[in-house]
This record gives sequence, C-alpha cells and structure tokens, in this order.
Amino acid sequence: MELFIGAIIGLCFFIVPIWAYRKGLKDGLNIKTNKPLEPIRNPVEIVQEVKEEKKLSKEEEQKQKEWNEWNEYGG
Repeated sequence: MELFIGAIIGLCFFIVPIWAYRKGLKDGLNIKTNKPLEPIRNPVEIVQEVKEEKKLSKEEEQKQKEWNEWNEYGG
C-alpha cells in the first residue's frame, strides 16, 4: 500500500511541474502577443460539460429504445 501511494505521489511530482511549465509558457506567449489569458478550468464545469455531451436527444433515445426492443425480441 505504501509503495502504491509513493508511486502516485512520485507521478504527481513529475507531471504537475511539466503541466505548470507548459501553462506558464503558453500564458507568457499570450501576453507577448496581447491575447487574453485563458483561466484554469473548474473541474465541476468540466464534469458538467461531459454529462451534457453524453445526454442523448429524445429522438436518439427513442431510436435506442426501439433498437433494444428489436434485439430483445425472442418470438
């Protein structure tokens, strides 16, 4: 268990500085070219966007229901 936690922390110590460097480099280039800075996205917003993308429209939902009924028919 301790090895597992140590591996996760080690990966975080490796990945987070690379992400921060890339974010800083991107922000620096945007400042230099007078482009607006892009804020760090909120995880809650990201989850909500993913849920909205996964929602099926009513028409697609009806087609899926009919397809499932067709496949389950045993007669």
